[in-house]
Amino acid sequence: MHNRPVVLVIRDGWGKAPEVESNAIFKGSTPHTDEYERKWPTTLVGCSGLDAGLPEGYQGNSEVGHLNLGAGRIVYQSLTRIDKSIGEGSFARNEVLLNAIDTAKRRGSSLHLMGLIQEEGVHAVTRHCISLLEMCRDKEFDDVAIHALTDGRDTPPKSALEHLAFLQE
Repeated sequence: MHNRPVVLVIRDGWGKAPEVESNAIFKGSTPHTDEYERKWPTTLVGCSGLDAGLPEGYQGNSEVGHLNLGAGRIVYQSLTRIDKSIGEGSFARNEVLLNAIDTAKRRGSSLHLMGLIQEEGVHAVTRHCISLLEMCRDKEFDDVAIHALTDGRDTPPKSALEHLAFLQE
């Protein structure tokens, strides 16, 4: 076996897609890339959904992509891990969360929940907050204060009220 160098080239925003008129990479002149792909072994890696450690249908990003490439394996993101724990029921049995609810209830104090509220799934999704509220309801505890953070970066600016509408339900 010969020791030969290996080059890992990461090109953020560069991908393979159907060869149609609206595909800028297909339409562009890429002689060096074309030569490298003819001359050297290449492979494609999935960059969204479960391939990137995200829920199915979610688009990847640089942070997620670099983490997975650097680890050499799929690193399931917090979003995916929390969704999985909700789905299999371990979230509702989380001792730390249950203890926080019980402590607030026993002391007659409010439970303060603080976190990012959005549907885009980059760093949070509303359903996680809803699951926490369902845990409180199941423990017959309703003295809950939501301290919602909205970012205006991954979500449109001034869209906070839309993302908080679920609290009225």
